[in-house]
Amino acid sequence: MTAPVTTAQYPVVRAVCAGVVRSGSMWAFNVVRRLLELAPPERPVSWQWAEGAELDDVVWRTLGSDHHVIKCHEESAGFIPALDAQFVNGVVFSLRDPLASLASCMEQFVNREPFSQHWNFETALGHIEGGLHLARRVAGRSDVVFVDLHRDGEAASLDRIVQFMGVTMAPDVVDAVREQFTFSEMRERAARIAEQPPEALMNGINDPVTFMHANHVDKGTRRDWRSELTAEQIAVATERFAPYADLMSSGSQAPRFRWDAKPGFFAAA
Repeated sequence: MTAPVTTAQYPVVRAVCAGVVRSGSMWAFNVVRRLLELAPPERPVSWQWAEGAELDDVVWRTLGSDHHVIKCHEESAGFIPALDAQFVNGVVFSLRDPLASLASCMEQFVNREPFSQHWNFETALGHIEGGLHLARRVAGRSDVVFVDLHRDGEAASLDRIVQFMGVTMAPDVVDAVREQFTFSEMRERAARIAEQPPEALMNGINDPVTFMHANHVDKGTRRDWRSELTAEQIAVATERFAPYADLMSSGSQAPRFRWDAKPGFFAAA
């Protein structure tokens, strides 16, 4: 007699989707959120976008009955201690050629978006460098996986996240998640967001579910930053980003999501 097939039941967890600004972290956030929604027993998922003191507040909270997904770009004072205390089960960190991120920031945030008055070249440099600094701080940790969506594409990046999380799902389910968040699909979502009145959006800008904004997915391909940035901008940025050149090769060789961690309870010494 063959034993009955049993389906793994996954415990409630907290995942963080961090990343350099304009690196694909929004894609990773939506993918991780959807994977957790589908993971048996299909628990509800709560989510937040937090930075600074707000990030410290949410990352240290005791979990309830829902999965919890946090999106962020830069480190807060208590973020690394929260990882060490196992208040976070795993981090998906989105990286990209920082010069491509810079070119995207210049187009999106400096020249076009409604909040452009708050951004300039130095602001963009600072935010990207802040993300790279956080990447350096978590590089090599076994509970952190680095993903380069623009280099590797949707399918390979999703497979890397699924492998990291260790969730067992039928191939057609994983394919459905990928199809839900292709570049073309997310570009159409961004177009629909542009049609929404400000009062329907978070801070008048972001979709409250996906955190996407109008024009969020513009190219969806590798950028020719050499033609989009000036020679002076490239020289300044290259010097600023030089200390982080090895980040993509400095991650853990076999990162794994910690399903056994219990956020809200300190790990045994």
